[in-house]
Amino acid sequence: MGIIIMVSLGGVYPDNAIADRESQPTQEQKHRSALYDPETWERLARNGDTEAQFVLGLLHSDGAGVPQNYEKAFFWYHEAAQQNHIDAQYNLAHLYLSGHGVKKDLAQAIHWWHKAAENGHIRAQYNLGVAYFRGIGINQDQQQALIWIRRAARSNDARALKLLKVLESEVVSLPNKPPRITDSVRGATDTAPPSVVERFVIEAKRTLPAHASNSDETKQGFESPDGDAWLFSEPPEFFTVQLISSTRRSDLAGYIAKRELQGKVKVFRTNRNGEDWWYLLFGSYPTRQAAAAAMESMNIKAQSVWIRHFGSLRKKRCQTLASIAPAIVGQFCPAHGR
Repeated sequence: MGIIIMVSLGGVYPDNAIADRESQPTQEQKHRSALYDPETWERLARNGDTEAQFVLGLLHSDGAGVPQNYEKAFFWYHEAAQQNHIDAQYNLAHLYLSGHGVKKDLAQAIHWWHKAAENGHIRAQYNLGVAYFRGIGINQDQQQALIWIRRAARSNDARALKLLKVLESEVVSLPNKPPRITDSVRGATDTAPPSVVERFVIEAKRTLPAHASNSDETKQGFESPDGDAWLFSEPPEFFTVQLISSTRRSDLAGYIAKRELQGKVKVFRTNRNGEDWWYLLFGSYPTRQAAAAAMESMNIKAQSVWIRHFGSLRKKRCQTLASIAPAIVGQFCPAHGR
C-alpha cells in the first residue's frame, strides 16, 4: 500500500510536521506534504470543517493512518452529512446498508440516498430510482422511479441510460396499479451488477464480508459518477493532468479538500497487479504546453505532475472497465463490448 504525490506544494507542511526550527522534513514527509495527518484532520473536523469531517470518515473507514473503526467513520460521515456534504450522505447510506458502525437500517439508507440524490449525486439518484421501481425500503412508485432515473441519465450514467430507455418504452403506467415489469425491464436491471439497494435484498439474510467498505460497489461510489462520460467526450488529441495517485481513497479525499479542488477534478479507479489504485485528472487542454502553463498558473510545477494524452488514457480506461465494470464497458468502448 502506498501513495505517489505528484505535486509540489511550495514547502507547505502540516502544523506539527516539523518538531523545531533545526529539524528538516524527510523525503517521505515531502512526498506526503499534500496531506494532513489524522490528528490535524480531527482538529479541523472538530472545528466544524465539513470536508475534514468527510475525510476523517474515509480515514477510519479505510484504516488509513488510524485503526479501522466503522463507528468513528459513521460518526464523522454523519457530522458531514448533516451539513449537507453530498459524498458523506452517500457513504453514510452505505454504512446503514451494510451495518458497519451502526445497526442495519434500510429506511435510513434510503433517507440518506434521497438527500444525496436531491443534492445531485448521480449514483444515489440511480439507486433511489431502482428503490422506487422495485418498492425496496420505500413504497413502489413508478413515476418517482422515472424521475430519479431520468435525473441520473441526464448525467450520462450508463446504467441509468439503459434502464430509462426500457422504462420509457415498455413500462405501462396505470393509476393506482403497480408497474408491469416486462422481460426487457428485468433484463435492463438484472443483467447488470445489482445496485446497492438490490444487493441489500439479495444479502439481507447473509452476513456481509468483514470489510464491506472495500466492496466493488462502495469503491465505485467514490469515483466521479460522470468521470467516464467526461473522459470519452473530450477530444482524443487533447491533454489532461494527473495530479495524484494512491492505493487509498482517503489520500485523494484529503488532497482534494486541502487544495479546494471539489468539483474541479475527476476521480478514477484502476487496478495494478490485483491492487486498486485511485487517481485524479484535472482539466482539458489542446496542447501539452497549455496543460503545463495551466499547472504553472496554479503554482504547481509541471515536472511534478503527469501530463496525459486523452487518447492513451481512453485505451487504458477501456482495459480497466473491462475488468471492473464489464456491464458498462460497451457504453464507452465498443471494441471491448462485442
